[in-house]
Amino acid sequence: MRFNKIILLATMALSLASCTKENMVVNIHDYSTTSNVTYFVGGQRYCSYLQTDEEWLAFIDQMLARAEEGYVVCFARTDIGQQTCVSKETITYVTKKYEDAKHWAFQKALEGYEVSISFNENTGEYTCIATK
Repeated sequence: MRFNKIILLATMALSLASCTKENMVVNIHDYSTTSNVTYFVGGQRYCSYLQTDEEWLAFIDQMLARAEEGYVVCFARTDIGQQTCVSKETITYVTKKYEDAKHWAFQKALEGYEVSISFNENTGEYTCIATK
């Protein structure tokens, strides 16, 4: 009888161990770059379909150019499901380097963040905000 209890406990322990959450490391290259994107410039809403990394980077070039013109631009992928949660994660990145702002915005967009970009002409800084 005691042996049966040990087997039962061992079986339960193995069952519980198989239900534990696995830690996953996600590489940026695992994200699909083919995306529907909605963006706002000057309060106007636009939509686009981007199929390659090159199209994404050209799109972000356009967004940065509009930010340099004084607009706050916002964009987000619309091909991924919206996550509903009480609190939102916000990450802010400030840089004077155009290429750094471009690649940061690209990465965050592919990760599913809504990205907004503004440019301060006086300081030459891009302020990039990602919200999820």
